Amino acid sequence: MNSKLIAKYWLDIFIYLSLILLIYYLLEADILFFPRLYSASSLFLSVILLIAGFLSEMYAWYYLLKEYGIKPRPITIFIGSGTAILGKYIPGKVWTVLGRAKVVAGEVNKGVTEISFISFESQIIFIWAGLFISLIGSLLGGIKTEYMVIVLVAWLILTIIIFSDRYKGVVEKLITKIFRKEFVIPKITYKKGKVILVHALPWVIWSTGFYFVSLAILPYAPSFLISFAFVISATFGIIALFSPGGLGVREGIITGYMVMSGLDLPAAVTISLFSRVWFLAGELVIFLTGVTLYRTGKKNG
Repeated sequence: MNSKLIAKYWLDIFIYLSLILLIYYLLEADILFFPRLYSASSLFLSVILLIAGFLSEMYAWYYLLKEYGIKPRPITIFIGSGTAILGKYIPGKVWTVLGRAKVVAGEVNKGVTEISFISFESQIIFIWAGLFISLIGSLLGGIKTEYMVIVLVAWLILTIIIFSDRYKGVVEKLITKIFRKEFVIPKITYKKGKVILVHALPWVIWSTGFYFVSLAILPYAPSFLISFAFVISATFGIIALFSPGGLGVREGIITGYMVMSGLDLPAAVTISLFSRVWFLAGELVIFLTGVTLYRTGKKNG
């Protein structure tokens, strides 16, 4: 009976658990910060770009599903992505990927495992695109060589794993042996070039929005190169499995990158702390909208 109840109300449980853990981690980290505002118009534009970034991320997920011949309703994509967006704060870092997949699987009558693999592939492409943009930012931003090497190595490793059948197989066997469960890494072919582009688009939109955040809270206009700080920090925040939602990791990388790019430390710290509030506000808007659509659908269904 308990297992049946869990299966029936899994999304409700998932929603409440992710929200509770988000509140817990925010209270523990104590990073909510509201600086002086210099440009309300820049802040408004940054919020528009923030929401547009989330919508483009959903479109990338939807586009990849269509590549596999799976065509869920756009509202289902929004509900799945919205209700699962705070899953990154649940230990394990996979719940956002699995949560949106389970919602889609319920509509298209496909197995959860099949849709989860596609969701995982979308996440890998998303990280790969983020690392590639981060590499460009490392080269242009003038950061220390050792940090640039870290970004380059991370991108090369993921590139080799994704595009090389030989090394992809080695990693799959190693992970399968460790976890004693078959593990498959999706392969991205060159035919899916447009898929990669649509997965890169959210990074471009968010990083531009991040720059407008800096314009909103600084008394002067910094170099546009600091926008790369967001992509680098967010990408490694996803990779950092030990950090729920990338808390602490993102702020540290943003501060370090901007200081190495020539920004003074107080300004870098101000931007890094407020950028978390900015991005979290966007996540909550998407989350609450997704939950509202989910509740409305349940009531009407």
